[in-house]
Amino acid sequence: PHNKSDMKINSLKGHITNIIVPITKRYYCIRTMTLLTKEERPSKLAEVPEWKMVESGRDAIARSFVFKNFNEAFGFMTRVALEAEKADHHPEWFNVYNKVDVVLATHDCSGLSQKDINLAKKMDSIAASMK
Repeated sequence: PHNKSDMKINSLKGHITNIIVPITKRYYCIRTMTLLTKEERPSKLAEVPEWKMVESGRDAIARSFVFKNFNEAFGFMTRVALEAEKADHHPEWFNVYNKVDVVLATHDCSGLSQKDINLAKKMDSIAASMK
């Protein structure tokens, strides 16, 4: 475990953030997160047409999934959780019975990134395979 004072954070023009997190005293994990630019957003969002920008003004996308029952909804969440863990990108979600509401944003760069588009596509694919 580490605390924020251990992290070194660099940014370039507000779009690229490098976060260097100490894993041990000798080894570091370097992650580069890039916000989608204004020019990239229309084409990237067109790749996930069921997803919409969050109305609160937050730089994130959202979608609701509806399944036949709780079992199916929970199965969807389980399959997504496995993929999200592999990608080291975790959704914000809320489940009531057969409905799963999802918000995607990349916290490491405080907004929408390619990681969100990739996970949205994966979630769409998983949901489609369950019909």
